[in-house]
Amino acid sequence: MVLFLGIISLFSFNHQTEAANDYPVVFVHGLNGYGENEIPEFPYWGGRSNNVIKELNDTYGKKVAYESVVSPYGSDWDRMCELYAYLKGGTVDYGLAHSQQYGHERYGRTYPGIYKQLSETDKVHLIGHSMGGQTIRDFDSMLRNGSQTEIAASQNAGETVSPLFAGNHHWIASVT
Repeated sequence: MVLFLGIISLFSFNHQTEAANDYPVVFVHGLNGYGENEIPEFPYWGGRSNNVIKELNDTYGKKVAYESVVSPYGSDWDRMCELYAYLKGGTVDYGLAHSQQYGHERYGRTYPGIYKQLSETDKVHLIGHSMGGQTIRDFDSMLRNGSQTEIAASQNAGETVSPLFAGNHHWIASVT
């Protein structure tokens, strides 16, 4: 009985704790998903019954949660590049080497940037669903490690490499 009560007390969620930071939470949808305001009457994160993003923002009285806008059918590479531009702002750069290898345009749409200050001191929490999880893993890896292929291609072309491909960025507080 004592063991049972001890285990039950571990799962008691009667009190709320405050986060150690106020970094925003960015949700990344999966394959065939959609982002913020693309289908307003049916939010991806919650469906018709509730809107998780709206509820989080209403609860805290400020914008703390965002829905990313990335391709519903793009590759993880393309989605990762779009996530970077969505966060930091600017035109999506799919990379010189990548766009040549796969025969598509190097640049995509332009985003205003929801968190332009993203940096070592202003990080984000990322939550992914399905393919969104893989997109986030690739994004985190690219930020930390960069792409030697893209760096070399940019140098050979006499261009400055995108900060996404440069590596050595530790901008993600958590991945779920």
